Amino acid sequence: MAFRAVLASDSLPPGKPTVVQVGDEQLCLVRLPDEVVAFVDRCPHRGAPLSEGTLDGTVLTCFRHTWQFDVRTGVPVRLRAPDRLDLRATRERDGCIEVDA
Repeated sequence: MAFRAVLASDSLPPGKPTVVQVGDEQLCLVRLPDEVVAFVDRCPHRGAPLSEGTLDGTVLTCFRHTWQFDVRTGVPVRLRAPDRLDLRATRERDGCIEVDA
């Protein structure tokens, strides 16, 4: 794994999807009560930025077509979604959120 610091830990508020640029890729970060999750900032349905969606607990709803995903597992909440989220490993160290990218 090659973890890279992407954001200061105190810059990610709970429950607010936040986009970060990591190399050539945009990732969406979400702070949950016990962890930070990261995934490619693109809905598998039509490519809309998931960072513009809304979070309710661990369920992220895409703003464009209301497709829903569990951000802990990447699995669609409803079976109509064509694919799961592309999750990335995360960790917090020395006041920074790091993503395996």
